[in-house]
Amino acid sequence: MTFFNKYSIFRTISLLALQLNAQVDKDQLKVNEANAMFDKYAFVDARQIYLEVANNGFVSEDVYKKLGDSYYFNSDLKNANKWYQKLYDLKNGELNKDYLFRYAMSLKGNKQYELSDQILLKLNQFSDKDSRYSLLEKERNYLNLIDLQSGRYEISSLEFNSSYSDASVAHHDGVIFYASNKPNSGAVKRIHGWNNKPYYEIYTSILDSSYVPSSEKSELVGININSKFHELSPYVTKDGLTLYFSRNNFTNNKYLEAKDGVNKLKIYKSTRVSVGDNWSLAEELPFNNNDYNTSHPTLNANEDTMYFISDMEGTRGMSDIFKVSIDTDGNIGIPEPLGNDINTEGRENFPFIIDEKLFFSSDGHLGLGGLDVFVTDLSKQIEIQTVINAGRPINSPEDDFAFYMIPETKRGFFSSNRPGGKGDDDIYALKELKPLIASCNQYVKGIVKSKETQEQLNEVTISLFNENLEFIEETTTDASGFYELVLDCNEKYIVRATKSGYEVVEQFVESGVEFEKNFELSLTLKSGNSGILDVQKVVK
Repeated sequence: MTFFNKYSIFRTISLLALQLNAQVDKDQLKVNEANAMFDKYAFVDARQIYLEVANNGFVSEDVYKKLGDSYYFNSDLKNANKWYQKLYDLKNGELNKDYLFRYAMSLKGNKQYELSDQILLKLNQFSDKDSRYSLLEKERNYLNLIDLQSGRYEISSLEFNSSYSDASVAHHDGVIFYASNKPNSGAVKRIHGWNNKPYYEIYTSILDSSYVPSSEKSELVGININSKFHELSPYVTKDGLTLYFSRNNFTNNKYLEAKDGVNKLKIYKSTRVSVGDNWSLAEELPFNNNDYNTSHPTLNANEDTMYFISDMEGTRGMSDIFKVSIDTDGNIGIPEPLGNDINTEGRENFPFIIDEKLFFSSDGHLGLGGLDVFVTDLSKQIEIQTVINAGRPINSPEDDFAFYMIPETKRGFFSSNRPGGKGDDDIYALKELKPLIASCNQYVKGIVKSKETQEQLNEVTISLFNENLEFIEETTTDASGFYELVLDCNEKYIVRATKSGYEVVEQFVESGVEFEKNFELSLTLKSGNSGILDVQKVVK
């Protein structure tokens, strides 16, 4: 090979290297520009630049993270999965807790449940144990429990949904309040950089006799409620005279940012003298703070406790559910978080209370993907609060949230970004077919007979006591001698049978940990009034 040829090859290689370096430098400048957008939560604009450099072959842990996040925080788990997968491969699986979790959630969004569970179990490698690992380790059969819970609601899509985003229903006297970012006849819609979508406003709509809202009778709730920023998550008191809702930190026409430069959400309150009057100028609640978010307010049945979500100091995850007392004069107490049985290291959102049951959405508890709706029974006086997935069809691999039931009916609403809707988020109607499982229960049932005649005995009093002989409840046998009692899981009980003219019978029962298990406990009563107890042990 001649010197000239050697020199030409060397020069070509050098030029290619310079061109490659120049391209890398150019891509890095673009990444720096995108990072500035991303840091201001302009995820969609930043994403376009990240996609450009990634498609040019630019390999970067930070770019893969932020591309995944740009989809993840906009509830697009399928596209998030592509970039979290690249990140996982690039790092040979050595990711921190947050990104292992997000990668696992994105796998669920693609219905890869087994692989998702394998990734979640990697959370065990960290010294600070994560409840999301503990939940999976404890309930490896959670998909079977979801199947057991499923089919208890009938859901239907609603024509009144727009091609934008409609979500988060509240109700009063045949009128629903909901949030939407659809266009209206007012001022030009402003765009939120997070997702390049318009800001939400609160609307009302009339329900017909089938509890279906009308798009023709949908209108903005009032000038004192809606601003040029987000208004969402409405809640109306039973008398229809107080409206709680969430809004960006915008009070008295002042837009305020936190120390980190981000405008946070706050909870506001508006009142009216009578139904049909205009709402008053909204006032923020006293526990709001410029430096953290408060949102998604709801009240219990007595309206003396508000539940809401926040990322204030003491929050376990990205957002936790808190509660705060409200006295008869409207004075508000000091918020406190719900227990770690409910709050996780993930996101807990959209609380709602009905019949002493707390419904909420979470991606920290075991579900089908994204946000799932969960339920727990607050009336249970137990040490550990059981949280149960609401099952299909309410839950899906996408985000499912903002569960709401109209009291004293079997009907309600929830919101979802599942495929097949009209917009980004849609409101779906639901009708209860069978009550949800809201706690871990087992059922003991049987027939009570006479020992001498084997006759089935009616009107036998069956009393249930805890292991300390504290009375819980009682029932009586029917004409066929049948009775049934509901037990909490993993507890010890005494079942006592009494009937005039017969000796008392008691049996010790220990419930197990299997949801909805039935077991038989038939009893025989001996004639007489001696009071001698026939004590046996039943363990399930």
